[in-house]
Amino acid sequence: MYDDKFIDESQMGMRIRKLRMERKMTQQDLATAIGMTKSYISKMEKSHTAPPVSTLNRVAHALGIAVNDLFTNEPTEEIYTLIKNNQRLTFASDHKKFGYSYIPLAPHYPNRMMDPYIIRAEKGKRLRSENFFHDGEEILFIMKGALTMRIGDHVVDMEEGDCLYFDSKYPHYAETKGEVEVVAINILCSGKTPNVGDDEGSE
Repeated sequence: MYDDKFIDESQMGMRIRKLRMERKMTQQDLATAIGMTKSYISKMEKSHTAPPVSTLNRVAHALGIAVNDLFTNEPTEEIYTLIKNNQRLTFASDHKKFGYSYIPLAPHYPNRMMDPYIIRAEKGKRLRSENFFHDGEEILFIMKGALTMRIGDHVVDMEEGDCLYFDSKYPHYAETKGEVEVVAINILCSGKTPNVGDDEGSE
């Protein structure tokens, strides 16, 4: 069903650094914009592993670009995008660091308001190290396995076939449960184009 073709993550940090410098932003400027520390930005730019998807979204917004500009250098002039099964590439293959890997489903569509991914997580993993929140809304559809989603003070248990739609301005994170890998579709929607407004949150 899925082709585990991994994107060369070692290039991501260098690409973020290049885009930051082109915009004459310091590491502190970017850190302030995404709610992180300068030390975190430095480590991210030097890392050989891609940041988690939530961080990439915030970095892209802070740089005034679409997330797809971090994934690819290909031009995005189309009115639609089709990613064939054998063209999908996986990001963040280091499950032990982030708890999950993610596959962008529409990396080439320009100025999109939604970012869809396939999320794959090993059993017994917490998918985010701390609560995360940001403008917009999210959809999470479980295709395989089970997890517990925490949104603010609410605890939501999910299993195969369940679909959750929620306001992502509330702090949220997920933990897998059971003895099988979790595979889910996750759609992040900011409700605005990437070049408008500020992202916020903490991860």
